[in-house]
Amino acid sequence: MSESVTVNKYPKCDFCATEIVDSAARYDAKTMGGPWANMCERHFKAHGIGLGVGVGRGQRYLLRSSMDLYTIDLDHDLGVRDLTDPFTGEMV
Repeated sequence: MSESVTVNKYPKCDFCATEIVDSAARYDAKTMGGPWANMCERHFKAHGIGLGVGVGRGQRYLLRSSMDLYTIDLDHDLGVRDLTDPFTGEMV
């Protein structure tokens, strides 16, 4: 497991939800009390045990760019092909 994971949308912070606040979680991590939680920056600093590679610590949420969802590979999607002769390199 890596220290980060890409998401389409940040989930809500589990701690802020109990305070009737709507904050975006930036971390999915283990708390000092034991259970895992989605946490905003403030609550991660107060309750999180940190991040780490491997199982058992936590991950930072990274927001996926909207461009990643709509990137077009013109060569593939539009059927553009290499029209050069593989031996001479000339257009055929």
